[in-house]
Amino acid sequence: MPKSEPYVAPKINESIDSLDSFFCNLKVAGQLVIDHMILMAGFLSATGFVEFVNKRIGKQGQHKVDRGQALAALLIILYNGSYRSLNASESHIIGTALPALLRIDPEIKPEYFNRDVFADALESIYSYGSDKLFSEYVAHVKSLNLTKLNFSDSVHIDTSSMMKMGLATTNQEQKEAEIKLLNEAEFQALMMKDLNFYDESLDSVIEFKHWTFTDTFEPIKDGGKRPVDFACGHSKDHRPDKPQVIIGSAADENTGLPIYFRLWDGNRSDKLNFSDMITEIFDAIATSFKKLKYFTGDSALCTSRSFEAAKERGLHIITRVPDNLNIARNEYTSDLELTEVCSQEEWDDLHSKKSIVPKHRMIYGLTLFDRPVVGCLYLNENLAKTKTKSVMNKANKELNKVNKQLSKNAFYCEKDAKAAYEALTKDLKYCSLSEFTFSCVEKKKTRGRPKKDGTSETCIDHIQISSACSLDEDKINKAIRQECMYLLVTTDTDRDWTGLQLLEKYKNNMQVENIWKELKNRKLYLSRFFLQKTERVEGLLWLVMVAVFARKFMQQMITNHIAEEKITLTKDFPGHNVVSPKMDNIDFYFKGLQVLFYKNGEVNLNHVNPVALAILKALGKPWWELLFPVCYRPYSEWPMRGVL
Repeated sequence: MPKSEPYVAPKINESIDSLDSFFCNLKVAGQLVIDHMILMAGFLSATGFVEFVNKRIGKQGQHKVDRGQALAALLIILYNGSYRSLNASESHIIGTALPALLRIDPEIKPEYFNRDVFADALESIYSYGSDKLFSEYVAHVKSLNLTKLNFSDSVHIDTSSMMKMGLATTNQEQKEAEIKLLNEAEFQALMMKDLNFYDESLDSVIEFKHWTFTDTFEPIKDGGKRPVDFACGHSKDHRPDKPQVIIGSAADENTGLPIYFRLWDGNRSDKLNFSDMITEIFDAIATSFKKLKYFTGDSALCTSRSFEAAKERGLHIITRVPDNLNIARNEYTSDLELTEVCSQEEWDDLHSKKSIVPKHRMIYGLTLFDRPVVGCLYLNENLAKTKTKSVMNKANKELNKVNKQLSKNAFYCEKDAKAAYEALTKDLKYCSLSEFTFSCVEKKKTRGRPKKDGTSETCIDHIQISSACSLDEDKINKAIRQECMYLLVTTDTDRDWTGLQLLEKYKNNMQVENIWKELKNRKLYLSRFFLQKTERVEGLLWLVMVAVFARKFMQQMITNHIAEEKITLTKDFPGHNVVSPKMDNIDFYFKGLQVLFYKNGEVNLNHVNPVALAILKALGKPWWELLFPVCYRPYSEWPMRGVL
């Protein structure tokens, strides 16, 4: 056995130098945050967003960052939840891998992403037409066939409001003051009348009145196009004291994708908005969505304007009839029998939460706005608890009002007193009167001192009603029952509808409600606008709707891959639905994803979750190629935060 060489210990200084050199190479020189921004970046790359936008609104060569790149960067900032205002955009880009995700020139500095660049891009969206640009982008993405999408023949339309906390225009205070001086009393009276008593003839009058005082101080420019007005109106956020704009959208019934975007003045009626949406949506997307047949919406869709617009385009409407129309009132008070829409077992299979099966009655031979319709009256007893509370509040208010009125009313004769009592009894909705009596209140017949015997002549001054007012239990129960009723109608009289089919069609209106939840997601921080021009607000809201569309689209893609057993979510998944998860829950797997730059020049990605990797691989190349460290190597000198 050969003799081994004796061990020779290295010199102390050489050993320490080698050790220092080794650890120096392991030190992190910097890091860039990726998180779930990689999802949006992949979507923008897969759909050619930058090129698509530049082709339509112009690339703009005056800045080192073109318009498409600026909007893509702002879109990712919105999606990441770090947006505050355009002034703070530069600070949000520092420390993120945004330029690398968008494949922007590494020589571009953070200060190039400034307010001027973003403002120019946002105003260009307005100039091109935000509604037109959104419809074209939706059609473009649909044509790429990135995933299987089973679009329905029905869209659900609705509106929401976005408040203005700061000033949206430089002369907004002056404009609002002028609005109050110009025809305010007459305009508000018309709005109140239209709210309390439905009158179709008022729609055009209200619209004309609005334009008369609007155009007084803001002339129509650019071929009739003008920025929307922030104005106080009916607020979907229950803040009528705050100026707002109204956003309109339409969601596909099956996929939930928003396929339409539009802005209106904050005080414009939904009756006008909905009829415009039918015209504009069909004209904008008819070639892309050839199966489109039904427009579904709430009672604001039930107007002659909407019915006429749909009829001209060969479309059908499914809507709820306003409770104040005679066609609804007659059905609510009918004694005809109601039956369950389906069995309890079938109802439970359709809904995750257990509830009482609604009752219904199909109604044929109806005519609404000179057009034949099929109706169905529903009684949803699941609403009884909520409606009981509201009805009791109304009943107590009526009780207090009647008692106060009885104590103050005075009449000149018994006939007038009885007539008033009968009229009051007839108008009571929740209370009843009993023990009717009246008393005569006397007064001195003549002025002056009383007679020597202390007496004086008197006469009847007035007659006062006395009656006991109490809550009527039968009336209250009847009111609660009617509050749980609603009437749905459709203009498609050729189809053999069942009560369940029509109800499910209408209840899918939740798809468009989900768009508003996504639009007002706290991650977007859009409760405040600090923009100087309403044109930029319109461009910003266009971007937000694109972000919502992208998230919904990717959610559909991931759902399809889960169905094909390409992705298995782990047990620590924060959501409840592992078959069709929300994007907020998918973001969980990308938390902490970042790029690490080492002293020795190496680049690595940290916190790559196996599920996140599976998701990106399933989505496709535009997504998973963003995991290659080579994509981030040129950005090692990019300004960073949190350097270790």
